Amino acid sequence: QNLERLEILKKEGKSTTKAIQRKALLESIDHPIHPHKLKYESEIGSLRKELGVLLKLEQKAKGRLLSVKETQTLARKEEILEEIERLEGGSRGWFEDDVVFQSRVE
Repeated sequence: QNLERLEILKKEGKSTTKAIQRKALLESIDHPIHPHKLKYESEIGSLRKELGVLLKLEQKAKGRLLSVKETQTLARKEEILEEIERLEGGSRGWFEDDVVFQSRVE
């Protein structure tokens, strides 16, 4: 699109130096555009914190029998994973491709 515009300016006999300088300036900017936050980002964050605690408990419990309370607590892990997946799906835009969406999730 820019090349077409430059060709049109050249055909019309107008100066293209400003356009070329502007293009070089814009290309030199290295600030990435930050993706929009997820719609349910705060809920997902709190669920991930809770999941982190459960994963630590699960690692600590390897090879030993769990108490009833610990077993009930670890049973919530699957519910949390499903809820995170549901909220992430609800935060996805209509026309958003997988790559862009994954960058927003991370």
